[in-house]
Amino acid sequence: MKLFFIDGRKNGEEMSISPPGVSIGRELDNDVVLQEEGSSRYHAKIETDGTEWKLKDLGTTNGTKLNGEKIPPDEPSPLKKGDRIAIGKQTMVFAETKPSDSEIAAPPPLSPPAAAAAPPSPIAETVRSAEPVADSAEGSASTFSNFFEKKDDSNQNSKPADSFANTDDFFGNTAQNMQNQQSEETKKHHAGILFYVGVLATAVILVSLFIAFENSKKKTTDAKHETTKKRIGAPLLVRYEKQVTTISPRYNIFRYVLEIKNGKVTITRDDLRAHLKDKLSRSVSEDQLDDLEDALKETDFMITEQPQRGTARATEDRFQKLSIAYGQEMNNITIENTTLPLSFVEASNVLDDFSRNVLDIPPVSLTPEEMKKEGLTAYRKGKQLFDNYQAKPENLNESIKRFQIAIENLKSFSPPLKEYESAITLRDKANQMLKELIRKHSNKARRHYRMKEYRDAKNEFLSIMEATDSNSKQYKSAKKYIIQLEKDIKRQRKKR
Repeated sequence: MKLFFIDGRKNGEEMSISPPGVSIGRELDNDVVLQEEGSSRYHAKIETDGTEWKLKDLGTTNGTKLNGEKIPPDEPSPLKKGDRIAIGKQTMVFAETKPSDSEIAAPPPLSPPAAAAAPPSPIAETVRSAEPVADSAEGSASTFSNFFEKKDDSNQNSKPADSFANTDDFFGNTAQNMQNQQSEETKKHHAGILFYVGVLATAVILVSLFIAFENSKKKTTDAKHETTKKRIGAPLLVRYEKQVTTISPRYNIFRYVLEIKNGKVTITRDDLRAHLKDKLSRSVSEDQLDDLEDALKETDFMITEQPQRGTARATEDRFQKLSIAYGQEMNNITIENTTLPLSFVEASNVLDDFSRNVLDIPPVSLTPEEMKKEGLTAYRKGKQLFDNYQAKPENLNESIKRFQIAIENLKSFSPPLKEYESAITLRDKANQMLKELIRKHSNKARRHYRMKEYRDAKNEFLSIMEATDSNSKQYKSAKKYIIQLEKDIKRQRKKR
């Protein structure tokens, strides 16, 4: 299928469309880039499920029109050959071949042509006769000119003697004519009353049905919203803070803060004696956050009560604070120079393991020597993975993570270490290589899909998933396409 641009800035252009579809909008990463007034950054999508093409508006302000009518946002609307898509001042025709000039001038009808008019009913005639004559000059002229034309023709074609030839019959039937006229008027009056009663009853029924439908719709929406709210609840929120002030034998302040919010983890470490201060951020997957939440639920932290405040020792002052919230539950405990409750210890150990094993960030203070050792170890591991990236698809992505850890631990040293500068260069190079690898797999998948080689296309998307993080955009997109391809494979198998 193709898109033919028939007006706007792209007038005369055309573009081929292949599965899984194209995106349309002002941003340069769209497949169809529109610079028209009224188009959004990411405006609409044309996509297919393997059987039919559909158009979806991405919740834009100005909307998307299909054959002159706005389509509902975020709800795919079926597309057929010859349909017109309007976004802002740009109109496109969805077809296999370029539309002719006559087809461009005459767009497809918005609704099927009306059926042939049925003969008017007596009730309709009654209502029509009771309505006032329109003041339109064209209608009045047409009606009265026909009337006078008939009168003139009859006068010209008849002789004076014939004008009164049936005078006796006319006067003889006057009484009968008057009775017939009165009877006809009575019937018309009754028919008119019945008509208006029917219209009124129909209106009452329709209004009642509409009110009942809206009430039912509101109850369904409220119930659905309530169910969603109960099922999802609030996302996981965590803030864990600990500070140790050492007075003897050597003065020092160490502070560590771990915060989880909106799926992002931020860790701050301060060490006064080592002259180190860093703030690290990590993005984690939904599965990793779910595992962390499950581990925290296994502790009794949510039912832990606030303990009494203790007295600082002569040699040190300890302060710890932990706040956790998920679903409809929340608890906040502050510990100052007193024995830690067992549930507090269990929850803080879960967070320390998460920081150490998932984030690769030790939850303790490091001396400069320790930071240098950790940075160099991460650099050597990253270089080993980078040099052998072809052995496993995930090696390239893992090398990027190791180089990042090396950069974070070696950035405080002056003059900069050669491993620090090399880590930056190799990290950027690995990032570029990973993007190119994903692009190649995506192009191969598209070609296989166009040839209906669904299994081969699925394997390409599986390669993308193996090479990327589970919380990345590329991973989630590949997973979505694999689900659709599995349906296509089943459908293809049934046909055989």
